[in-house]
Amino acid sequence: MKIYFKCLEIAVLASLLDACGYNDFQSKDETVKAAWDEVAN
Repeated sequence: MKIYFKCLEIAVLASLLDACGYNDFQSKDETVKAAWDEVAN
């Protein structure tokens, strides 16, 4: 039972870290697109 909770805890932490990275990537992607739009104008 202890092993089950430890695995569950690791899975939850990994999913939280993964989500943070994805949001950061999307934010940076939008920033780059906006900068290139300014160059095109």
